[in-house]
Amino acid sequence: PPTGGMVKASGNLKALQRDQGRIEQGLLDLQTEQHGLEARLSTSLSPPELAEIGRRLTQIADELARLEDRWLLLSDQIDRATRPVPS
Repeated sequence: PPTGGMVKASGNLKALQRDQGRIEQGLLDLQTEQHGLEARLSTSLSPPELAEIGRRLTQIADELARLEDRWLLLSDQIDRATRPVPS
């Protein structure tokens, strides 16, 4: 049977993978919104609409950068958790 440490490591790995999956979904959602807003920029918009889209695109870019950093951190943690332990 697995030892307590192995069960804890396995549970932690699953939690890391779940978090990474949620981040991946968040990235996809933001990218979809970003593409939709960018498509709207090619249409006729009023100055306030342009300003609002510009603000939202800036927010999306910031959030994408934050999520990408978090994804990389989780990816590194998952890699370390699944790397064989040297004997």
